[in-house]
Amino acid sequence: HYGQSRSQTDSIRYQKIVLPRLVALARKNNIKIVATNDVHYLRKRDSTMQKMLQCISFQNTMTYEEPTDEDSDMPLSLAGEGVNDDGYFPTKEFYMKSGDEMARLFPSVPDAITNTLEVASKCSCNFYRKEPLMPRYIPEDGSDAYDFLRKLTFDGLKKKYGTLTDEIVERAEYELGIVNQLHFVEYFLIVWDFIHWAETQGIPVGPGRGSGAGSIVAYAIGITNIDPLKYQLIFERFLNPERVSNPDFDIDFCVDRRGEVIDYVVQKYGKPNVSQIATFGTMATKAAIKDVGRVFNVEFSEMNKITKMIPTGAGKMHITQLLGRGVDKEGNPVQGIPELMEIYNNDPSARRVLDMAEKIEGMPRQIGMHAAGVIICRDPIADHVPLAKTNEDIVVTQYDMIVDEELGLLKMDFLGLTTLTDIKKALDNIKKSTGSALDFDKIDYDDQKVYELIGSGDTEAVFQLESGGMKGFMRELKPVNLEEIIAGISLYRPGPMDSIPDYIKNRKNRDHIEYMHPLLEPILKITFGIIIYQEQVMQIVQKLAGYSMGGADNIRRMMSKKKLAAMEAEREVFIHGGVDKKKGTVIPGCVANGVDAKKANEIYDTLIKFADYGFNKSHAAAYAHLTYQAAYLKTYYPVEFFTAILNNRITKLDELTHYLTYLKDVKISVLPPSINKSEAAYAVENGSVRIGIGALKGVGLPIVERIIDERNRNGEYKSFEEFISRMDDPETGKSLVNKRMIETLIYAGAFDCFGLKRSVLIASYSTVMDRAAKEREARMRGQVSFFDLTPQIKEAFVYPEMDEYAPNYKYKMEKEVAGVYLS
Repeated sequence: HYGQSRSQTDSIRYQKIVLPRLVALARKNNIKIVATNDVHYLRKRDSTMQKMLQCISFQNTMTYEEPTDEDSDMPLSLAGEGVNDDGYFPTKEFYMKSGDEMARLFPSVPDAITNTLEVASKCSCNFYRKEPLMPRYIPEDGSDAYDFLRKLTFDGLKKKYGTLTDEIVERAEYELGIVNQLHFVEYFLIVWDFIHWAETQGIPVGPGRGSGAGSIVAYAIGITNIDPLKYQLIFERFLNPERVSNPDFDIDFCVDRRGEVIDYVVQKYGKPNVSQIATFGTMATKAAIKDVGRVFNVEFSEMNKITKMIPTGAGKMHITQLLGRGVDKEGNPVQGIPELMEIYNNDPSARRVLDMAEKIEGMPRQIGMHAAGVIICRDPIADHVPLAKTNEDIVVTQYDMIVDEELGLLKMDFLGLTTLTDIKKALDNIKKSTGSALDFDKIDYDDQKVYELIGSGDTEAVFQLESGGMKGFMRELKPVNLEEIIAGISLYRPGPMDSIPDYIKNRKNRDHIEYMHPLLEPILKITFGIIIYQEQVMQIVQKLAGYSMGGADNIRRMMSKKKLAAMEAEREVFIHGGVDKKKGTVIPGCVANGVDAKKANEIYDTLIKFADYGFNKSHAAAYAHLTYQAAYLKTYYPVEFFTAILNNRITKLDELTHYLTYLKDVKISVLPPSINKSEAAYAVENGSVRIGIGALKGVGLPIVERIIDERNRNGEYKSFEEFISRMDDPETGKSLVNKRMIETLIYAGAFDCFGLKRSVLIASYSTVMDRAAKEREARMRGQVSFFDLTPQIKEAFVYPEMDEYAPNYKYKMEKEVAGVYLS
């Protein structure tokens, strides 16, 4: 193996020694040789970019040299103590050379070049292709997977609906047929299995997410908990024979226990068959500029001045565009940032930085892990895609989720949703304080007191309704049913917000709603004449022009992605009809269905506008259920609800402060930490919220649990001295608490129940702890303590007479140890 080209051997010392002898050895033993070139970048001039990227990674610096040839437009050399170019790539020759270049470099060994063709002829190039890699699901009863899904479905439908009407049966049969036809039976069963397991383990699962909530089969078997018939949800938005991309169920789990479900999947399908998914952090524009500036030893203030010229709202404009070069997405010339262009043209140092930043912008910076995606494969994943490890030592696929799915790997999204944890903890609090359990599966979602709360705008801590704008919208809307909550959630987003005034006006004046065509009324009546949902776009296309629902979904997707040429081509079919190119079926068009061509054209324009803004109703309906549940808890069980909210944010001081302030504003009593009353976390106590001592800084949870366990076993602490004496660890003979912990508890007011001033305790606690330590040592030596003979003397400790701290100081120290004001 001949190794590197000659220009590289000029700088690589050991190759000068080895390569001539390597050739001689090959000739002597009649062994073929091959000339190769180590490739790390595409073109010779990219060598500077390679060196820059390494300096960024290794926190090194460079000095700039004037260009010496056309192939290297920005020569660089490493700078810094003990640094030299041999540490990286010692030449600029690590680029992809052509066959002619290699032949010119090795004139004395032409066979070393032609032998590469022999090597190539012996290689079998295999590109990965999409395969059915979904794991098999084998029912425990040994039945066929489809038969098992069918049984689960109809058993579930009977539990959900009681009486099965023709509409229910027809919908279920239709969906089962499509699921079977598209080979998604085992997919449904895999999802059902881990959701079913989670529920048997008491792990909260969301009611649904995304378009999957439109499936009656998913509803029947418990993947979702939203009745698609009640809310007119469309199955084809999720799965249809004409869909170009695979659908998937995104599942929300309690944020605290999401990991347990992933562990179950690993155990069921095998560790080699389950993996997380890689994500790639890239060099963002401002970060690239700052990194290059640091490597070039440019003052940070100068780089900061440049990056501040880039407006926050510049979106995904690249440096090329910011400098007034290139075009935007529509192909129009970009204007650039005048101030940035001026500094580029007049400051050589800034120009060098921006030129290099332009080269590395968008390059991969580090590998990470997808927040929710998990791959489940029928085989060991490494048989199909390469794997990598993140900085946290977690195994991930080297391909991102898009490529993984293109290759046939099954991606599941296991999402952690804080609201589910809030609701679960609130329900646990209710059961503990009332003795009875609340089951949201057994209540109707039509309690007017709940809607009155929502309509009042008092929606602090209510899922999706917390923002000031949403509170104002709810006050104006005053919803009376879940359909209006679903609409509200879907409308309050950039774009659709423009329709809010019309929605409210039409709701109040329903008799004056004007529909563009009578055929639109059955579709838009529920939203008072306003197109809000993607499903409505599909229904309009299907109803007016005669598309199949699968075809209508493709039109909806085309519009939402702003494929202008395709939309204009489809306009004629929508209005006058045509032939579906994929299916060969006839699409009658609006005119054939009695819609005037001019009016059909107006409707199509309206659809284009709303398809981009339209929200997925299935997703909104599922999340609206969680909104209602949170509002219900706040309406009827506010103390239990907010105790859960606080515990779920115990490490987020800003949120704790916010919610504690809110509770005081609405006159819900918040009790301070107490060594005799507090639990580790926030707890419900006689209609009030008691702050937990586990929320205090520097008091570790294991110690808090020992304090509470000792209190539960042997009764409340009667005095500060007794508390100190009961904190002895019988295993080690040492105290469980240190002086810093005691100080924190004093400043937080945890010992106020003993009737002693905080200033007095701060002045005395060290002495009390020292006396307890001496007593402990005496016991360890077998000596009888004076206090053991006369325990009442312990209460006789004389505390000094002192004034209490000034209120402001007390509050300041509370905030220091708890992060919030407690008094």
